[in-house]
Amino acid sequence: MEWPRFSILIVVFCILAPPQVVVQATGDVLQHRARRSSSYESGCVFPFRYNDMVFYRCTTVDANEPWCSTMTDSSANHVRGKWKYCQDHKPCLFPFVNVDLLYTNCRQAGWCSTRREENFKHVPKYWKLC
Repeated sequence: MEWPRFSILIVVFCILAPPQVVVQATGDVLQHRARRSSSYESGCVFPFRYNDMVFYRCTTVDANEPWCSTMTDSSANHVRGKWKYCQDHKPCLFPFVNVDLLYTNCRQAGWCSTRREENFKHVPKYWKLC
């Protein structure tokens, strides 16, 4: 019996995947995986295609810090300008100031700052869920 092409590739991916996985796009795998959601990084859409590569995790391509796509088109291509820094691996920094309020623990909305200025002001796009 011959395995479907996407099943074999996904098994190989699961066994061999390093922290940042980049593979050449193959339509069968991409279409199959694009229907699945990921809890790896809240707000990210995986897989996403960027610069002729497919990413299944956050990447540092064209950036100094890990980032991910937050929106893709129907072919899993990253939508320009729709991205965020990946912050789930960074610790919350307390206290932090957001909208002129000082927080000493996670906000009621369920997030915290992972980067702040010297005056403790939260730096936009640097946050994670608590």
